[in-house]
Amino acid sequence: MLLRPTALRDFMLFEDHARAGAARRGEDLNPDWFTIPISYKGNHRTILDHDEDLPYPAWTEWLDFELEIACIIGTSVRDVSPEDAAAAIQGYTIMNDWSARDVQRAEMAMRLGPARSKDFATSLGPIIAPATEWNPLESHRTQAIVDGEVWFTGDTSAISRSFAEVISWVSRTETVHAGDVYGSGTQFGGCGLDLDRRLPRTCTVELVVDGIGTLRTRVT
Repeated sequence: MLLRPTALRDFMLFEDHARAGAARRGEDLNPDWFTIPISYKGNHRTILDHDEDLPYPAWTEWLDFELEIACIIGTSVRDVSPEDAAAAIQGYTIMNDWSARDVQRAEMAMRLGPARSKDFATSLGPIIAPATEWNPLESHRTQAIVDGEVWFTGDTSAISRSFAEVISWVSRTETVHAGDVYGSGTQFGGCGLDLDRRLPRTCTVELVVDGIGTLRTRVT
């Protein structure tokens, strides 16, 4: 599957991960998280396909993965209600939101959000599961596997906000375009940062979601 999004946004739809991030900073979770679907705009030009290698970036010492679900917009909409927004979703795939944690920490301190720490690569695949057949709100097992070792096992049903809500929010006085891709953010434990584990310099990362398959990337 070769997917080239027209735009890329990544949200923070799992409350447990949001709370853990706040706790690491010695803070309570900002109450605005419950009213606004928080996201950043990623780089839709640096998409990696399933089984496409990722060269370890020379400018970071802390490469990390994030196990996410992504929805693919199939129909352009504007000012759409949450009830009607689900019809705009073509399907779902697995997303690896690659992160350079040392650079991300410096960027986030400037209060503008991540940029280079996320922009260098995002993996998507291996297939698009049709929205008529697969729903992330239902229970689907997820796993992150590094060099054959299971680092994390979770479930998509832990998601705290639906993609339909996200689409409705973005569509307020703005067009959501067919071909856009929206990431869910990761559940707590679905990245090395949450687990206090670092990827080796060379490794194979496999992200597994029941009903979609395995998204595999070799870090070289």
